[in-house]
Amino acid sequence: MGRGISAESHLLIARAYDVLEREHPSGVRRVAYALFGNRAGAEVKRLGKLLTRARKEGTIPWAWISDSTRTEVPPFVVTDMGDLRALNRSCPHYDPWPHQGVRVKVWSEKSVGGTLEPVLQRLLVPFQVHHGNTSTTEVRRLAESTWRDTRRTVILYVGDHDPKGLRISEDDVPKRLVEYDVANAIVKRVGLLHADAVRLRDQQDPFKPQDSDVKWYRERTGLNYGVELEAIPSTELRDRVDTAIRAEITNVAAWNRVMDASQVVRESWEAYVDRWPAPAIQGLGSE
Repeated sequence: MGRGISAESHLLIARAYDVLEREHPSGVRRVAYALFGNRAGAEVKRLGKLLTRARKEGTIPWAWISDSTRTEVPPFVVTDMGDLRALNRSCPHYDPWPHQGVRVKVWSEKSVGGTLEPVLQRLLVPFQVHHGNTSTTEVRRLAESTWRDTRRTVILYVGDHDPKGLRISEDDVPKRLVEYDVANAIVKRVGLLHADAVRLRDQQDPFKPQDSDVKWYRERTGLNYGVELEAIPSTELRDRVDTAIRAEITNVAAWNRVMDASQVVRESWEAYVDRWPAPAIQGLGSE
């Protein structure tokens, strides 16, 4: 690290490096939980500044920390033939899920899309972050999609094990599905589970003042505290979501056929795009 940083901060960066080496990609809040336990909330801002400096100075790789809260939506443009080739080399996969008779989605109340991206990309499953209760618009959109596609829909849910987070998956979303007459969709909570909350009780968070869901939570769980999703290691969360998704792949032979065919087509397409000649177009940069 550069000058002007204390020995304590040097040590903190080193400890954060060890966490990220094991668990990347992870969010800053997850690293704060790994280092400070239930004091993470008070330390996450300071840690975030140190990790930003460490990445700028090359001590920690940029890709080790995920941030899916500030995603830029770029325009659909290129500057030269090299960009055009690179853009078009990204050939989509054939979708293997229609052969499974089920649609799988991953929902979360937290921005953990970057943490879960390796699994989501590998198993071709959509992810959506809801930042609390699911909106009426999203439930309606889900209902309309089930009317068009009659396959069973499995929503794998990850979120905090606290009054709000638990009630979303166990009470709010199921009621909304009934309200919109979505009979062929179910919610399966992947984490945090009750066993996680008990295991991670040393990282517990107190209830928020005047939280209207506390009574419901206490009656359902018997717990007097909550635990945030980031308390679980990123590697464990990814493995758990991976396992839950793979459990829905019942026709393995069909899955493998589609994935193998997809790989052949992708390789053929990439080779074809690489042979594209540079066009003689005024204003388009040459190679």
